[in-house]
Amino acid sequence: MQAYVLSRATARPIYQRAALTYDLCLDSLDGLKSQVVLVGDDISQRAAGGFLLVNGSLFLVDGVAPGEGATTLSLLPPEDLFDRPRIYSAPAAGTTVGSFLRSEILTWRDEPDAVYALPYLDVSDSDTTPFVPPTVDSNGLYVLRDYIRRVRRDLGVTLSFSARHGALAVEIRRLQPQRVGLVDRDGHTALISSAYSRTAVAKVTTVQPVDTGEVDENGDKIFLTELTDYYVSTSGTVSTEEPTNRAAGDWTTLVVSEKADPAEEVARLIAQNGETHKLEFYHDRRLQVRDVADIRFRGQLFTGTITAVSRQTGESRWLYQVGSLATKLTEKVRAAGGGSRSRGSSSAASFGSSSAGEIYAVGDVYITTRAGDPAALLGYGAWQQIQGRFLFAADGQHPAGSRGGSASITLEEDNLPELSVVDPAGLYTALQGAPSGSAQWNVSSGGATIAAKTVGTGKAIPLEPLLIAVYVWIRKE
Repeated sequence: MQAYVLSRATARPIYQRAALTYDLCLDSLDGLKSQVVLVGDDISQRAAGGFLLVNGSLFLVDGVAPGEGATTLSLLPPEDLFDRPRIYSAPAAGTTVGSFLRSEILTWRDEPDAVYALPYLDVSDSDTTPFVPPTVDSNGLYVLRDYIRRVRRDLGVTLSFSARHGALAVEIRRLQPQRVGLVDRDGHTALISSAYSRTAVAKVTTVQPVDTGEVDENGDKIFLTELTDYYVSTSGTVSTEEPTNRAAGDWTTLVVSEKADPAEEVARLIAQNGETHKLEFYHDRRLQVRDVADIRFRGQLFTGTITAVSRQTGESRWLYQVGSLATKLTEKVRAAGGGSRSRGSSSAASFGSSSAGEIYAVGDVYITTRAGDPAALLGYGAWQQIQGRFLFAADGQHPAGSRGGSASITLEEDNLPELSVVDPAGLYTALQGAPSGSAQWNVSSGGATIAAKTVGTGKAIPLEPLLIAVYVWIRKE
């Protein structure tokens, strides 16, 4: 098998070598690494950061390790090309996932700094999936590589990379998963490893705010919290009624936003039960990542999503992974032999949690020192700003969402310490002969008029402690 090392600057071949051995991950939901050993020990370090084209698949060269007459290249998925954090700017209304990806990738092509520009990128897009925003950190940054992996896993929007005539073609499209039935040892399928975990979910309690249609004294909507139990049967069905054939597993709680469908959110969560086993198998037909495989093995039926597709030296079939436990059997064997095959970083919270890509649910409070509506900063939700108030931990007298307190207080009689006060009228005789200015009370002998000396102005006492001012918002929709 011939392999071509391409320059990062020009995307044109700088080395052509035969591949001695290879373990290539052709596609993966988790950004798995690959490895190839090429003939010749003269491949220089300038190959690092470039590309490798082998068997029609494109990879990013992560490391170069020359040896005796051979060079080992560590390879990354091509989307790792876009791993630089970037400032997120919400696109215009009507944007699709594909058009957002295309516009972002083209910024790499048109980068003004020629050292980092990738002028050979050629991007096409046929995706029509409605736009879902990326996860943005507290600094307003996101990583396009991570977004690419998330939309592939959760939405099926896929990027295909190919190299031709000094250009790197990037095709953006949406793949619809297929369902395939496989039987171990049927002449087409061969299971080579299996592993299982106990993290299956058998019962889910959803927590969802429900609009009562009423408002409080500040005009804010009043929400009630609704709890609903969902049960999983051994056949995989989900219902709010307890089935006779209840499945075994964990009981978990799922927070659902006001406008989300709890049943759909639970279905997404339960669908991950297929990830509690991990199988590796060879098959003689090319399947796709995200295809759903029903695998009959040792009298049991396992169902799960294909998470990786690989090719290995000396094997004409494709190697598939179903499920996502931490370590494969073949990885343990390889590690014991001195080699390694590590994972890239997995995507963050999937779009299926709460609502697509949303960290803050309705009723959550968002705190920041950055000005601007969180809808623009985060890319979702309708928010109301809270001004001039501190946050207080709710208790029995102060339920969450209630308001109270005061910025200052004016002392009244009930706020004074306990005192003994002498009636001024009783001082008439005692003060009659006092020298002028020596008494606290002025006394006139004719009409017995007594005037009290005025003390204080009644100025309110401020209650404001030392503080750092921030912007505080509460999500309403």
